[in-house]
Amino acid sequence: MTIAVWAPLLLPLLAAPLARRLAEQLAPRAAALTLAATAAALGTAALASLGLLAVTGLLHLPYAAALAHLSPPAGTPARWPAANGRPPPSPPRSPCW
Repeated sequence: MTIAVWAPLLLPLLAAPLARRLAEQLAPRAAALTLAATAAALGTAALASLGLLAVTGLLHLPYAAALAHLSPPAGTPARWPAANGRPPPSPPRSPCW
């Protein structure tokens, strides 16, 4: 996964020490508003990141991919043979002469 998906999940770990310092330096009302807005932004970013991860995982399922019209072409074998509901194809036989 790219850093754009995983970074919003790690940013709250960095924001906690900064929030403590910021709360000590600002006036109480400004600190409360700033911390609430920051918490809402970090929560929204984490929710969007988890949504992207869930959609990525769902699109690996054949039925969800078919709903999104992302199914592979008919002749393409599945990455996981059991995912298409059929047994894996047998290897081609060489002619016996």
